[in-house]
Amino acid sequence: MALIDLVIANRVLARLGAVDAYGHVSLRHPTEPNRFLLSCSRSPRLVDRGDIMHFDLEGHVADLDTRPPYAERFIHAAIYAARKDVHAVVHGHARLLLPFTVADVPIRPLFMTADEFGSNVPTWDIRTALAPQQTF
Repeated sequence: MALIDLVIANRVLARLGAVDAYGHVSLRHPTEPNRFLLSCSRSPRLVDRGDIMHFDLEGHVADLDTRPPYAERFIHAAIYAARKDVHAVVHGHARLLLPFTVADVPIRPLFMTADEFGSNVPTWDIRTALAPQQTF
């Protein structure tokens, strides 16, 4: 059931435009909380059950699967490791936020519904998680 839910989540988010062709959603494994499920690297609107891979909470492939994974799997892993209450993570590339990814300007919550982020919004740099041969 979890695989079907994850496939549906990828396709719905893509159809609604909530994620672009490089966005994706993961799901904490329903019976192994120290693992999560995430598609191999492909557009979310094309994901099917056979695309789902298993990862540990460090972002490493948990079996002998050799398909290319998303580089951002480390974001998912860090969230699942830090927050046992989180059961799904969505990663996308919101056009309105892209300038903050290349500028040295901190992101700050500016209205009351953003208060769950706290006064300082943490940032994460993929370059610190990838091995030297995997840099962009």
